[in-house]
Amino acid sequence: FPVTIRVANIFKFIGYALSGILISFSVLSASGFIKARIVLTGSMEPTINVGDIVILLPTAHTQPKLGDIVAYTARRFSGESVGIFTHRIIGGDPINGFLMKGDANPSPDVQRPKLEDINGVVIFIIPLIGKFMTTKMLMILIPVAVGIWLIIDTLKGDA
Repeated sequence: FPVTIRVANIFKFIGYALSGILISFSVLSASGFIKARIVLTGSMEPTINVGDIVILLPTAHTQPKLGDIVAYTARRFSGESVGIFTHRIIGGDPINGFLMKGDANPSPDVQRPKLEDINGVVIFIIPLIGKFMTTKMLMILIPVAVGIWLIIDTLKGDA
């Protein structure tokens, strides 16, 4: 019996801790203090893998420098946005543009994003979680989580 109470208390603590982290992240994200992106390609492997989530500090709060990993908006020659890449700064400057390269790529990027194209500097990497953030996976995980909750709630009612 005491082991069951300990396990329940551990799960309760983990639940409160995760809730606190998610609420803090939501507030910081909504205020624009941090951003998050799911990495879709292996261009930064082994540093950042497909499915990792990168937490970014926007350039309003930090200046990107040589060696930093940043997320930047790639543009066509017309100025139209192509997508967002997360690569390392290997040269250049904010005025003339940064020289960017994915760690796993054989050569630097063709584009040289300027400071206004940098979405943020990577400050933290959360491994694998992005793989579960697909629509298909969420459609599986949400009903499973609700089912587990209902089973636990039913078993607690019998005790």
